[in-house]
Amino acid sequence: MARVRVKPESYARPGGRLSRANLRDPTSALAMPTHCLLIALQWVGRGLSLIVLGLFAMMLPDGWPPQSPSEWVLMAFFPGGVALGMILAWRRAVLGGIVTLASLGAFYIAARVLGGAFPSGGWFLVFASPGLLPLLCWTIARHQGPGVRVRSR
Repeated sequence: MARVRVKPESYARPGGRLSRANLRDPTSALAMPTHCLLIALQWVGRGLSLIVLGLFAMMLPDGWPPQSPSEWVLMAFFPGGVALGMILAWRRAVLGGIVTLASLGAFYIAARVLGGAFPSGGWFLVFASPGLLPLLCWTIARHQGPGVRVRSR
């Protein structure tokens, strides 16, 4: 884990007012909570993605093989595309988040077109949420300035 060096003089400007530049400076003490939040969100997303992938693996034998072509299409997007996005997010956070979001959207569109109605309940969103956390981290880091980055290992 990278160490963040804190500049004591970066808390506020000489006039005592907080500056926007201090909030964007990654070495500022004020930027540390954001840095810690990003790291925590990344690891929470990774942990939850492992849990969801495990649940997908446990549920897969019940619905395999799909009985109709429309079920094949739906299973390609959810859980297939969502799982792929979660796996990609471990190395390429933004790409994994985009794949998860696109697969979830395609699943809802395909369910509407093929079945005539959107899937009921919010469980699909709940199961896809760990794959969307990397996009949240990227958005937060992008608004903090150029020094704060989302890293994938």
